Amino acid sequence: MRLILGVGNSILGDDAAGLIAAQRLAQIIPKNVADVKEFNGGSIYLFDELLDYDEVILIDTLAIKGYDEGEVVQLDPLNIQPQVDVSNGHDFPFHMMLEVYKTTFPERMPKKIRLFGIVTGPQLVFKEGVSEKIERAIDQVVNLVVDHLEVN
Repeated sequence: MRLILGVGNSILGDDAAGLIAAQRLAQIIPKNVADVKEFNGGSIYLFDELLDYDEVILIDTLAIKGYDEGEVVQLDPLNIQPQVDVSNGHDFPFHMMLEVYKTTFPERMPKKIRLFGIVTGPQLVFKEGVSEKIERAIDQVVNLVVDHLEVN
């Protein structure tokens, strides 16, 4: 089974992008194709959500040097090297928690994980709603996920 997991925080402005994308995808993706969920906790709990799925699609905002705000990047978290500067508004570094879970629960971790990252600025602001650039990026991610799943 597949999981689409939108990650974010609805009161941190652009950081809500993953949640908004998941809400939109939940209206499009048939339940027999994938489970669609929202997650607004820290990475220490994020990986519990991934267990027992064959494939996971994560949607989150990222602050990545060298990319413009509103750009969409696709990453394979199973192959992200620790020296890659990928930071987000959550607590533990993603690659660190990934290694812990791969070691602790090797048979329960998904074989495929794809991260659709929406690049944001380095500062998170307390506000509801996302900027126009991020709104356009959410639309792009929704289309990319639908295409990836080949949902018509």
